[in-house]
Amino acid sequence: MTNPNPSSDAVSFPTFTHLLNWRVLGRILAGLGVLITLVALFYAEENWRGRRAWNRYKTRLEAEGIKLDWRDYVPRSVPDDQNFAMTPFLAPLFDFNPPPRKPGQSLWRDTNAYNRTRDFVKELEPSPFPGWTAGQWTDLSAAVQHLKATAPAPANRTAAATELLRFLTPYEPVFSELRTASQRPYARFNINYDDEFAPSILLPHLVVVKRANLAFQLRASAELALDQTNEAWSDLNMALNLSDAIAAEPFIVDELVRDWMVQNALQPLWEGLAQRKWTDAQLKEMELRLEKTDLLTDKTMQGDLAFGVLTLSQLRNQPTLDLSDSLGGFLSVRPCWLPSGWFCQNQLTFARLYRELILPVVDIQRQRAYPDRAAQNAEVLRQVLRRASVPNPYRLMVEQFFQSDQFSRSEPTETEPGLMVAERKFVAGQTRINEAMVACALERYRRANGRFPEALHALSPQFLANIPPDLITGEPLKYRRTDDGQFILYSVGWNQQDDGGTVVMIPGKKSTPDYSQGDWVWEFPKKN
Repeated sequence: MTNPNPSSDAVSFPTFTHLLNWRVLGRILAGLGVLITLVALFYAEENWRGRRAWNRYKTRLEAEGIKLDWRDYVPRSVPDDQNFAMTPFLAPLFDFNPPPRKPGQSLWRDTNAYNRTRDFVKELEPSPFPGWTAGQWTDLSAAVQHLKATAPAPANRTAAATELLRFLTPYEPVFSELRTASQRPYARFNINYDDEFAPSILLPHLVVVKRANLAFQLRASAELALDQTNEAWSDLNMALNLSDAIAAEPFIVDELVRDWMVQNALQPLWEGLAQRKWTDAQLKEMELRLEKTDLLTDKTMQGDLAFGVLTLSQLRNQPTLDLSDSLGGFLSVRPCWLPSGWFCQNQLTFARLYRELILPVVDIQRQRAYPDRAAQNAEVLRQVLRRASVPNPYRLMVEQFFQSDQFSRSEPTETEPGLMVAERKFVAGQTRINEAMVACALERYRRANGRFPEALHALSPQFLANIPPDLITGEPLKYRRTDDGQFILYSVGWNQQDDGGTVVMIPGKKSTPDYSQGDWVWEFPKKN
C-alpha cells in the first residue's frame, strides 16, 4: 500500500552542500593542526638552538675568566656599625617600606628624612666652576654668586673664600657627621641588587655623594685661599673618601660619577701644589692614596657585561617589550609571544659584541688603552647594529645597550657608541690620577733638591717607587721643565699625537676639555 505522506518516514541523507562544508571544515582543522605543529616545532627548534648556542658561548667566556653571574660583582654585606653608608644622614636613602605597599604609600619609610638627604646642598647644582683640567683655579667668586644669586661679586679671592665658607656653615653638622663616619672600615649602600628587573634598581645616593664631594672640594679650595692648609687637607681627603664610598659598586654609571668625583677632588690638590702649600708628609700620603685609586678594573666593564646579560634574561618576564629602537617605529609585544631562544640569542649577540669590540679597547692587566682599536671596533659595531630592512630577531633587544646619553652628553659625539665614550673617560681619568701622583713626587723632589728633575726617572725609587707610564703609548709620560720654574706633564691623549701639551676645549665650553682631542695635561698657571 502506498504511503500517502512519504516524506514523514523518509531517511534524511546529507546533501552535496553539507558534504562540502564538512570536508572544508575538516581540511581547515587539519591545516590548523599542521600549522600548530609547525609553530610548536619552530618554537622548540628556536628554543633549543638559542639555549645551546648561548650555553656554548657562555662556557667559552667563563673559560677566559670572564664572570657572567651578576652576583659575582655585588659587594658583600657589612655590619651596620662599620658601614659608612649607614650613618644617620645617608641611611634614609635606602630605608624602604616593605612590599606589598598600600596604594599611594611612599617607597621610603621616612619621606622627610629622605628628602632632607636628597636635597643636601642642592644649591651647588649645576656647578659652573672651572677646574684644573682646563688649567684654571676654582672660581670662588662665581661660586658665591651662583649660591647667592642676588649678591654682588666679592671684591677679591679672599673675600670670596670667606663668603663661601660662611654660606656652607649651616651644613657643618652633616660635614662633621660624614667625617666621623668616614673612619668606619667599610662603605656599602643597601642597594636592592635582587630587584626583579635589573634596570629598575634605584641609586638615589649618587646625586647625594656627588653634591657632598663638590661641597668638600669648594671648602678645600676656599680654605687654601685663606691659608687654612690643614683644614683644606682634611676636606680634600673627605672629597676622595666620598668617591671611595661607591668604588665597589658594579654599575657603569657609578664609575662615571666616581671618575667625576675624583677629578673634582684633585682640584684643591692641584691648587695646593701650585701654591706649594702641602707638606712633604701630606704629599707622600697622597701618592700612596692615589696609587690605590683605580678606574680601570674588570669590575666596571665586565660587571656591565654581566648586568646586560642579566637584563636580557629578565626581559622575558616583563609584561611588555618595547622594540621601537630596533624596528624604527613603535612596537610593543608581550615577551611570552617570542621564543625563549631568541632571548638567549640576544644574550649571545650582546656578549659577543661586548667581548670582541668593547673589552679589547682597554687591556686591564697591562694598563693600556688602544684608541685605534676603539675607532675600528666602533665602525664594526655601527655596521652590526645598523637597522636592516628585515629585522634580525637575534639582536632585536641589543642596540640600546651600546648607545646611551649618559656616557656622551659632555663630549661632542653623536655616532660613537656610548660604552666606548665611557671607556675613554675612564682612561683619561686614570691618566689624570697618575699625573697627580707624579706631580706630588715632583714637588717632593723639588723640596729636597731645590729644583725639579730633568727627567722623570730621577724620581725612582726615592720619591716614587713605580712611575706610571702613558696609558696610550706604554712609554713614559711627556715631561719638561718650564722657564717659570714649573713643569708640564702630559699624556699624548686619545688622538695619539704629541701636541706639545695643548689642551683642546669643547666648542662653547671653555672649561671642559675634549678628551678625544689634544693632550691630557697637568700644568700650573703662571700666576694665581
